[in-house]
Amino acid sequence: MDIRIPYHYQILDRTPGVWIQLWTPEYNEAGLFAPRHSLTEPELDAIMQWSMENKCGVRMSWDMWKFRNQAELTAFVLKWC
Repeated sequence: MDIRIPYHYQILDRTPGVWIQLWTPEYNEAGLFAPRHSLTEPELDAIMQWSMENKCGVRMSWDMWKFRNQAELTAFVLKWC
């Protein structure tokens, strides 16, 4: 299953490595951007499967990924964000 939703991410101040938190965009009834919400289990499974197959990032918690370097993060962002 290849889910193609443009996710939003925030780089977190953690070490070692490069950490991000992912969320999906959500809009209210008026079509305005609303606060972030968590990803669904199928979305997380698809991202985690891709990460393992490509050795690009590790899921560290529900919505956080850790990368060894900036190049891994860039590959991940090009695919998912």
